[in-house]
Amino acid sequence: MVFFYPIYMDSKGIVLAALRGEPVDRIPFTIYDILIPKGELWDELRKMGLTPITSISVFYEKWSNVKIRRVIEGDHVYTFYETPVGTVYVKHKINLKPGSGDSWIVEYPIKKPDDYKIVNYIFKNADIIPLQEEVLRQVERFKDDRVFGLG
Repeated sequence: MVFFYPIYMDSKGIVLAALRGEPVDRIPFTIYDILIPKGELWDELRKMGLTPITSISVFYEKWSNVKIRRVIEGDHVYTFYETPVGTVYVKHKINLKPGSGDSWIVEYPIKKPDDYKIVNYIFKNADIIPLQEEVLRQVERFKDDRVFGLG
């Protein structure tokens, strides 16, 4: 026998419960805040239960013996990581249609077996610096019911 029981949650509660795998009373309605429409549409969507998701960084990386260089060619940005053991690069597509995000990765740094040792060197020479105070400032800044995604 199946029992149905009512669950009443605000829009943020629905998103968080769904992420935990708990039952919810309706499908979460979310959007990344960088894609939020401006004006009256935004107000209407919020009344319908739209929950913004804000991406925040909880750390930054500081690399030793890794030189980072960016080159822009047309609609692409190449980010080169130069190390004592070799160089790899990532290629991003930019100037995307509105609502598509800032950029898309179109080439990843590992393209051949030798690239693994270069990427391994980069990670082994990385210091991870936590941004606890910055995260708390960001969370405090927004007093609405948004959900924070960690990036």
